[in-house]
Amino acid sequence: SMASHSLSIPEMEFIFKHALPKACGGSTGKLALLDVGSRLGAVVYGASILGKFKKVVGVEMNAELCAVQEKAIKQFGLGAQVVCDDVCKQKALLGSSGVIVLHNAFQFFLQPQAASSAWKTLVEAISPGTVLITCPSLEEQLACCKPAVMKDVSEWVEEVEVEYPEAMDDDDEYAADGVLFGNIRCYRVKARK
Repeated sequence: SMASHSLSIPEMEFIFKHALPKACGGSTGKLALLDVGSRLGAVVYGASILGKFKKVVGVEMNAELCAVQEKAIKQFGLGAQVVCDDVCKQKALLGSSGVIVLHNAFQFFLQPQAASSAWKTLVEAISPGTVLITCPSLEEQLACCKPAVMKDVSEWVEEVEVEYPEAMDDDDEYAADGVLFGNIRCYRVKARK
């Protein structure tokens, strides 16, 4: 058996039907979406079904998990792509993606120094204007890095305001501080200085 730490269907519906269209000015159809550390492929499948993107790509280092994704993509005719590689070796892909999903990208999978190095590669490779969807926040994801990647994420990105739905029940698993999905953040990469 295997545990998945992927985004849930309600979280993906929120991202692809609400947060991203707003962050991208209403249309994502001309953009490529990249899921960093796509694991079993849930975000790749969600983006393919719920979103409207020019291209959907997942990058995953584990060959067995890539095979699972490739089988599902073929079986369901999703038209997505899986790249079986270390995302740090995929700088062109990072630089050409208009939307990048970073869900627990490195914090559980790399030691602090390796995570710091990986984040530095992402910061250098991701193009200005790219929309980042993160869960949890960039601040929380970067907190695991030693040495620190940057003093403040505002050096690299600006947070895009997202309207979170009000929680009807505080016991809802997605509720925190009266809203749903507040752990999902949206950012736009700033122009380089």
